[in-house]
Amino acid sequence: MKSASVVPVPPGDVIGMPLGHLLDVDPAHVGEQHHRPFPDPVPHHAGVVLVLDRGPQVDQDQFNKVMSYIESGKQEKAKLLAGGNRVGDKGYFIEPTVFADVQDNMKIAQEEIFGPVMSIMKFKDISEVVERANKSLYGLAAAVWTKDITKAHAIADGVRAGTVWVNCYDVFDAGAPFGGFKQSGIGRELGEYALSNYTEVKTVTVRM
Repeated sequence: MKSASVVPVPPGDVIGMPLGHLLDVDPAHVGEQHHRPFPDPVPHHAGVVLVLDRGPQVDQDQFNKVMSYIESGKQEKAKLLAGGNRVGDKGYFIEPTVFADVQDNMKIAQEEIFGPVMSIMKFKDISEVVERANKSLYGLAAAVWTKDITKAHAIADGVRAGTVWVNCYDVFDAGAPFGGFKQSGIGRELGEYALSNYTEVKTVTVRM
């Protein structure tokens, strides 16, 4: 399925921290100096067109779960910028959905959604966004978009996530270990570290 959503995206430093959301970028922290108020309602020409190749949710239960998160975002007064509805009347397709004005304590910012939902959250400086991101229970992956490589390294060093991408996303290599921190899993896939999943350590003590 190919879906299109129009979302105003200001240029500048953006830190996307899924931190366990099955690599759906949620939330996306946007630097306060680059953040702009979104018009209400958002006009169709307000920003870039995001064209996504996206399949359906796996079953009715997952479809209902994702839709409940979208409803929670609305109820908690996050600003719905795009999407928020099912696509068609057959299958489990959901529009790519974007919320702005999301607060850290909102359900859509705290929990794993496993669906096409993004939360946009603004931050003042690097130390603040790293501290806020690290309060999450999850730590699978993070991504940083910036022209300042010093900032990128500072965030990569400070964020408790198993993978950090800089100016890219969802990039894998068979030699690079992949796995999460905190409640995003134990151990690593790929790379030399993955071999530990298939080995056992034995200790033999002999008195001479």
